[in-house]
Amino acid sequence: MNLGSWRWDALARRAEEIAGDLAPWPRYYRFRARELALAFEAGGGSGERVGCAVEVGCGIGFGAGLLACIAERVVALDLPEADAATHALGLVRAQRLRDRLSLRHDLIAADAARLPLADGAADLVLSAYVLEHVAERELACREIARVLSDDGEALLFLPGAAERIWAPIWYYLHTAREIFRSFRAYCRNVGETTLPDGPAAPSRSTLPALDASESRFGRISHLLGRFRHHYPRFPAVPPHGVYRGWWHELTSCRAAAWRSTLQGAGLDIIEHRATMLVPVALLEEADPALREAAASALSGPIRRWGRTRAMRALAHGSLWRVRRSERRRQQLGTSPHFSPTFWCGGASPHPAGTSPRFALCDVQPARLRAKRCEAPPGHEPAPPRDESW
Repeated sequence: MNLGSWRWDALARRAEEIAGDLAPWPRYYRFRARELALAFEAGGGSGERVGCAVEVGCGIGFGAGLLACIAERVVALDLPEADAATHALGLVRAQRLRDRLSLRHDLIAADAARLPLADGAADLVLSAYVLEHVAERELACREIARVLSDDGEALLFLPGAAERIWAPIWYYLHTAREIFRSFRAYCRNVGETTLPDGPAAPSRSTLPALDASESRFGRISHLLGRFRHHYPRFPAVPPHGVYRGWWHELTSCRAAAWRSTLQGAGLDIIEHRATMLVPVALLEEADPALREAAASALSGPIRRWGRTRAMRALAHGSLWRVRRSERRRQQLGTSPHFSPTFWCGGASPHPAGTSPRFALCDVQPARLRAKRCEAPPGHEPAPPRDESW
C-alpha cells in the first residue's frame, strides 16, 4: 500500500458520510479512491509527495482532494457553469465539497483546451474521463503536455471501445426500467413524478401533478412529450461524449485512436492498462451494491493482468500513464517559463514582480469570470508559496 492509500480510503468514507448528496452516483467516492490507488500501484510509485498536482476536469473536486494527500500544491480546473453538452457540473458543487471536507486545493475556472498554467508548472496531472467530453481533445492533450514538467507524469483515465459496444444494451435496459416506473406512477396520478435520467438530461426533471379532471389520454400524451424532450434521439443510442454519434464514439475510443491522439500531442505513453471491466459497470443497473462487490472481487485480477490485451479489450475504462516527449520538450525549450495566468474574481493575490506557477481562485457562485494578468517585464519565476495547510 502506498503512502496515500490509507488516507484516500479514510477520505472516501468521510465524504460518503457528510457529502453523499454531492456525489454524481452511488459509491462514487470509493470508486475514485480505488481507481487512483490502482494508478499509483501500477506505476510502481510509493506515493511520495510531489510538488504541484493539477486535475483537469475536476467535476465535484474529489480527485483533487485525493491528490492533496500526496502533493504540496493542488489545483482543480473545470468549466465554471454546468453544461449538459459536456457533462460539466460547474464549480459550485466543487466548492461545496471542498468546504464540507475542509480540503485544501485551489479551484480555477478554465477550459481543458486552454489551461491557464505556466509551461512545466505541473509535476502530476490527473484527468479522469474528461477528454471524451472535450471537443478540442487534441488541443487539450497538447496543453497537458505543455504544463507537465520534464520529469512529470499525467494519469489519464479514458473510456474504452468495449464500453461503447455494451452501451446500447445498458441504454435500452435503463430507459425501459425508468419509463415503466414513471409511466406507472404518472398514470396513477401520484403527486409528483420524475422522468428518467437520460444521456441528454444532466439532472432529473419533475413532472407536475395532474388535475383529477384531466383524462388518462392527456396524461399519456404529456408524458410522451416530455420523454421526447429528454430523449430526442430515441431509439438511436446517443453518444456519451462530444461525438457525432454512437459509431463515431465507438471508433474514437479504440486504443489505437487514443494512442494516436496522445502521441500526436507530444506525449510518450509509459503504460496502458485496464482499470474497470464492462461487466462491473453493467451490474449497476441491477444493484449498486452488487457492482461494489464485483469491483472488489475483480480488483485483484485487474492489478495482476490489467496490462494484458484481453483485459484491455474488456475494459470499460483504461489508465494511460504518459509523460512529455523529448520532441515536445525541445519545442517548449525556447519559450519562457511564465505564461499569462488567470484567476476568478478579485484582484491578483500575488505581489508585484512575482510570477506564480499557477493561478489561484476562490470560486464565487455569483460571478465566475476569468480575469487576465500580464507578466511584468524583467521578472523571474518565483518559488511556490510556503503555506501551512
